[in-house]
Amino acid sequence: KGVRTLGFTEPFLHRSFDGVVQALGDHYFELHERRDVIKETLRNEEEQFRRTLETGSQMLGDELAKLKKAGTLAGAAAFRLYDTFGFPFEVTREIAEEGGFKVDYEGYLAAMAEAQERSRSGSAMGSVYAGVEGALTDVPTIFVGYDTAKSSATVLASRQLGEGRTAVALDLTPFYAESGGQVADTGALVLNGISLPVQDVHKKGGVFVHLVEGSIPEGAQVDAQVDEARRREITRNHTATHLLHAALRDVLGKHVAQAGSLVAPDYLRFDFTHGHAMTREETDKVERIVNEKVLAAHPVHIYEDLALQDAREMGAMALFGEKYSDRVRVVQIGGMRPSEPSFSRELCGGIHVRNTGEIGLFKITGESRAASGVRRIEAGTGTGAYEWVRQQRALIEEAAALLKSTPHDLTKAIEKTLDAL
Repeated sequence: KGVRTLGFTEPFLHRSFDGVVQALGDHYFELHERRDVIKETLRNEEEQFRRTLETGSQMLGDELAKLKKAGTLAGAAAFRLYDTFGFPFEVTREIAEEGGFKVDYEGYLAAMAEAQERSRSGSAMGSVYAGVEGALTDVPTIFVGYDTAKSSATVLASRQLGEGRTAVALDLTPFYAESGGQVADTGALVLNGISLPVQDVHKKGGVFVHLVEGSIPEGAQVDAQVDEARRREITRNHTATHLLHAALRDVLGKHVAQAGSLVAPDYLRFDFTHGHAMTREETDKVERIVNEKVLAAHPVHIYEDLALQDAREMGAMALFGEKYSDRVRVVQIGGMRPSEPSFSRELCGGIHVRNTGEIGLFKITGESRAASGVRRIEAGTGTGAYEWVRQQRALIEEAAALLKSTPHDLTKAIEKTLDAL
């Protein structure tokens, strides 16, 4: 309506946000806390919809031009506009009616139902959780992995899954279950001197389900051993995501907020709210800030079991839209030395390094679009960053050798070859 009826040529919806804050801000406190994020998101969404409206209107005009006067637009065509370009059916019908055309609504619904059925048949959705149908036990697992990577444990429940695998629930475990973007630990359960690999760990209702190669009976006593080398790589990447988040907010603005993440042993992926691609200068600045914090070896302090309100009052960042319990865990980087301000403070249940110096090296390897209004950074730390640098060096040396040059003179050698060609 703003574009087609009122003739607004520039994004306008985000301007109404101040009125929303004035009317509802006393009750919905996040409207104040996330003001920059919400306004930026509103602007980005409207800009995206304007592009959709422009593309869809042109396509719809072409479809209507094929029809006779006062004809009917096929429902399949209307659905194709929606499914391919995101063009709303209501807009299609409104534009068609303005031109004296009708739209086959029943045909539109039929096309949508057919597409939904194809999607359901291809996704193979079910109630299976981590390969386990139903709960193993209702006794919650005690997680001791913040303090140790090894512990003795008792098997509370065990279920064969086929293919030589067993789902195992322990009374306590040092294994971190996949959560908050951090992948699960791997390692082994040792039974009577035999090491049985733990492939994955999931959590449901407080119960940690360990997927184990081999068979373990209920009631057995086992030694649970996390792959510590792999965990160290994961913790380096996890703490680096906190540093990256803070650096992005410093460089790009306070509208930046985490929109998803993956913390694996070999790399990290961080999605954040931002409407435009980062420039080379911005990417370099973010990388430099993170590495400065790494080299400073800032202590990483964990506040355990804080009241949610206390965590908010101390400035801890939370994921927008995430549901938190009344008691939370806060990870703070920096701010533990005299006259040193904290650099990052976030609600987080993951495992982290003791100080940022353990990260070793932080290297951004990619920046791309993840979704509308959301950018994605991929990066590596520690061994992963070292391997990336080593591979880049090998690539440059190989290219220089092909041009009978040295890495230092590679650019000149390329220019000389191009001139000759």
